[in-house]
Amino acid sequence: MTCCGAPYGSSSAQQPASFLHGTQKPVALSKKTASKNPTIVRHRRSEEYVGSACWGSNTISVQIAGPRDEGATFIVLRTVDDHKPLVAIWHYTCHPNAVVPIDIISADYPGAVRAMLRQRFGEIPCVFAQGFCGNIRPNVTPAPRKSSLRERLARFVGIVASGNLFPDVSAADWIAWSRSLANAAADIVKRDPAATAISPETLEIGAASIPIDRFFSGSVPDKLLSSRIIEIGDELEIVVLSAEPTVEWTGILDDAVPRAPKRLRLYAAYLGEVFGYLPTSAQVLEGGYEVEGFQPLFGLSGRFESTRIEPAVVSCVKSAFDDMEREVSRTA
Repeated sequence: MTCCGAPYGSSSAQQPASFLHGTQKPVALSKKTASKNPTIVRHRRSEEYVGSACWGSNTISVQIAGPRDEGATFIVLRTVDDHKPLVAIWHYTCHPNAVVPIDIISADYPGAVRAMLRQRFGEIPCVFAQGFCGNIRPNVTPAPRKSSLRERLARFVGIVASGNLFPDVSAADWIAWSRSLANAAADIVKRDPAATAISPETLEIGAASIPIDRFFSGSVPDKLLSSRIIEIGDELEIVVLSAEPTVEWTGILDDAVPRAPKRLRLYAAYLGEVFGYLPTSAQVLEGGYEVEGFQPLFGLSGRFESTRIEPAVVSCVKSAFDDMEREVSRTA
C-alpha cells in the first residue's frame, strides 16, 4: 500500500484505528465499487514462438487474453456527527508505469485520482492500495500519427524478436488516459454515499511471515514474504502481501480462504520490504519477466519452485487470518 503525501504521512495511519476505538469522534465508512476497462495483461510466456524462432524469456509484451481485476473501489471515512471527510482510501489493480516521459519522478495515475479526490473532499489524506498487478499495466491507446519507414521497420524487428509490443505513446496520450481514469473515478464517488454508509465498531489485524526459500531456490535478499489482514467491521477486509503478485493470485486466495458473505475483500501489494514479483505455479513453468527477468533488479538469483510456491503463500495468508482470530479471541 502506498504512502500518502506530506503532510499526512505521520498521522493518517493512526487516525482510522483511533476513531474506530473511540479515542476520537466516531466515524462512518462509505464504500463504492465500479468496473472500468483501462488495463491490459502484459505477461508473455518464455516459450512462445514467433515465426520459426524461439526467443529469450525476459520479455514483457502484450497478452490481450487473461484475467484482470477492473474494479475500482473508493472508501471514505467521515465523522458521524457532521459527516466531515477524514481519510480517503482507494484501490485499483494496475501498474503505475505508463507516464511519459519515462525518466521523470511522477505520481502517475494515482496522482491524477488523488487530485480529483481532494478537489471533492478537501485536503485530506488519500491512501492508494495497489492491487495484485504484477502482470497488469495501463491500456493507453495512442492518438493516430504518421510514422517514418525507419520507425515501422524498427517496430517490425521488435515484434519478430519479442512478440506483440505495446504501442508507442506520447505524453498527451498518457495525460488523456489518466484523465479518463480520474473522470471515471469521479463518477463513482459522486454516487449517493448514504446507501453504503456503515459505522464500523471494530478494527482487527493479523500478521504472518515466511522465508522466501520456502518457495525459491538460490540466492535471495534478507527479506521475508509477509502477509497482513485488516478487517474493518463486518463489511471490509484487506489482504496485503510484501510482494508484487500477479493478478491470478486473487482467485487462488479466494479459493483457499473464501470471502465472508457480504464482506468486501480487497487485495493489495507492496507491503513493507517487497522482495520481488510473485508468479503463480503455472507462470513459473511458463517463464517470462515476472519469473526470471526481474531477478537481477531485486537481488535474487535462482528459480521459483512451481510445486511449492502456491502452498507456501496460501499457508502464509491462512496463518495471518489465524493470527487475527487468536487476537480476537484473546481480547473478547
